[in-house]
Amino acid sequence: MIRKISLTDLKKAVDGAYEEYKDIKKGEVDPRITNADVKKFGITVMLTDGTTVSRGDTEVKAPLGDIANVAVHAQLLQQYGVKALIKKAGKTCGHKVRKLELPISAHGIRAVSAVEPQNDADGKYEIISSMLMAMLGSEPVLDDKLYETLAAQVDSEDVVNKLASVDYEVYDDTETSAKMYAKLEALTVDTEQAAAFGATMAADGVNPVTKEPAYDAKYAAALTTIAGINTRPDRLRRWFLKSGVPAVFSFGGMVVAVMPGLGAIAAYAPEVGKHGRSKKGARAVRYITEAIGYNIFGSTYVEYEK
Repeated sequence: MIRKISLTDLKKAVDGAYEEYKDIKKGEVDPRITNADVKKFGITVMLTDGTTVSRGDTEVKAPLGDIANVAVHAQLLQQYGVKALIKKAGKTCGHKVRKLELPISAHGIRAVSAVEPQNDADGKYEIISSMLMAMLGSEPVLDDKLYETLAAQVDSEDVVNKLASVDYEVYDDTETSAKMYAKLEALTVDTEQAAAFGATMAADGVNPVTKEPAYDAKYAAALTTIAGINTRPDRLRRWFLKSGVPAVFSFGGMVVAVMPGLGAIAAYAPEVGKHGRSKKGARAVRYITEAIGYNIFGSTYVEYEK
């Protein structure tokens, strides 16, 4: 079954989500972020043809956090392909790593470490940055203070030795990889950039803003899958049951939800729950997907009609 939606439908959904949640207080600002305004709340929906609907404080820049890991995996897919990347995942050690309570993602550290070239930090960062910018459609801005904080945590919380203690497999220098991932997490974007990032995934790797491919279309499904399962299984089940779309979250309050074939939703609110997710942003995403009838597990194909 095909359901056609119009620009009016999209605006109504975005406006409805904004009005429903704009005055709700949920969670607290991550203590590592010192410049957030809790009153800020913004939503952007971008379709695969570039059509954009925004509401609220969409100009506010927020750190990418683990959203950056999606771009790292896009680069890994380009370099290795799906089968080789699965082997590169190494030993999971999932429960052991969770017990370490690291300040940054162990999976993000491993992903960065696997990107070629090895033993060339500048070359590696440039390659990842290029992929990230291709997906965003414009350049992110580094929050220097946040980067310093995250990098200092790598040292103060002994991330390198903790990972070694559980035999966590890393392919390049662990400290360099950890601090590089910290730098990627500290890059900031607004909701339009974040929506373009998600819409690129929804459009099989073609950025709706630049009209240029960020990565090979044959990896589109794999990357969206990676983005969608980037959390613990119990949280994943709840999210999919409530929203019906793959999404990635930042500890800075940004959420990017991908609607393959249609577009993406980016929502920002700086207050996050105990798992580092913006509850207002998550609720906005669920409101919009329900309003337009989009669910990747359903039989209805939602199509934009100009």
